[in-house]
Amino acid sequence: MKKGGSIELDGQTFDIDYVPVDDPAEISAVTEAYLKKYHGQYPIDMMISDKCADATVELKLK
Repeated sequence: MKKGGSIELDGQTFDIDYVPVDDPAEISAVTEAYLKKYHGQYPIDMMISDKCADATVELKLK
């Protein structure tokens, strides 16, 4: 996480930084989005666990 990374989108590569999210409302919104998208699928319980929620990051372009 400290060194960042890169993502590819539409044939282009972008360097990014991973920024930890510590706003409870934003983490809750991400959790709700996962529940909506993956409801009833395995492994949704793991994906929305407190441990995973605490690891929520924002991807920021460098």
